[in-house]
Amino acid sequence: MKNKHQEFRNLYDTYAREMYWIALALCGDECLSEDCVHEVFVQVWEGYDDLPEVRNQRAFLTTMTRNRVLDNLRHIQVQRRHEQSIAYELEQSNLDDEDNTEELISRAKSLLDKLPEKCREIFLLAVLDGLSYKEIADAKGISVNTVKTQMKIARRKLKDDLPFILFALINFRNLLS
Repeated sequence: MKNKHQEFRNLYDTYAREMYWIALALCGDECLSEDCVHEVFVQVWEGYDDLPEVRNQRAFLTTMTRNRVLDNLRHIQVQRRHEQSIAYELEQSNLDDEDNTEELISRAKSLLDKLPEKCREIFLLAVLDGLSYKEIADAKGISVNTVKTQMKIARRKLKDDLPFILFALINFRNLLS
């Protein structure tokens, strides 16, 4: 088992930085690049027993990294289209109606209340205040990885309602706080 850990460590040390630069070249986003490389190496670790069969590890990891980045970029595009669709639908509804606005705000608050307290705080700092993960980590005295983890939890728990919540937070920011 120790040998497996050392082999994986050597693989990671040899290729992680190069895979990061490949991911960054593809997407131009440092955080997304880090996440993609992390996900690739987690996937490699989980299937590590199959890895020795790979003849060219660099090519294998490059392909995995490229595919992971492209998958994430496609996912982001789908999210944006979904957000635009919801924003359009909400614009078409009568947002001037005070009852409708209160109902939207109430729904957004109840969805946000489903998040654990620290997760909700981090999510709101990122979305409402527009803080970077690093700024949130510094403000809260936690690691950037903790912020990333909490944001992933928030996105996962809110995945079906995320576009609505983002719309509500952006349009009713002052009423939600």
